[in-house]
Amino acid sequence: DRQGRSMPAGGRGGGRRDRAGFTRAVPVSMTTPGAVARRAAGFDMTVLYHQRRRVAAEVESACRATLVGRDELLKRSDILTLHVPYGPDTHHAIGAREIGLMKPTAVLVNAARGGIVDDAALAVALREKRIAAAGLDVFEGEPKVHPDLLSVPNVVLTPHLGYVVDSSLR
Repeated sequence: DRQGRSMPAGGRGGGRRDRAGFTRAVPVSMTTPGAVARRAAGFDMTVLYHQRRRVAAEVESACRATLVGRDELLKRSDILTLHVPYGPDTHHAIGAREIGLMKPTAVLVNAARGGIVDDAALAVALREKRIAAAGLDVFEGEPKVHPDLLSVPNVVLTPHLGYVVDSSLR
């Protein structure tokens, strides 16, 4: 949480959540599942992904990843990380309907692009505890952040600094 304490199960009451056995969903772009999925598998998490085409069998095997339908991905995920490009097909790909399919204990992470998540719908879901938490480093209408996201305690907001790596600074 914002005071540096570990978040209890589901964001409400209970003890710490053991990460082993979590279902990590990775909706992916054509270059993943990759690093994120490999790391999740290293923590003994089930890795699910959704995209138009199945990745190569060797990639699925290395990441212990399973292709599933979009709604199944949303319903089964404990941690939903977004790794898709922004465009007309992905604008508000995660909105009120999609969030409504997620577990109340789920965490949504968007480090892809602003506009993929409907920030207003996410703020409502967080306030009403329809999902446990979210982590965002991209926002719809950047550099502005939806004001309702600033008032919910179960979201972490950071600036998008993915470009600040050695190779991009050369």
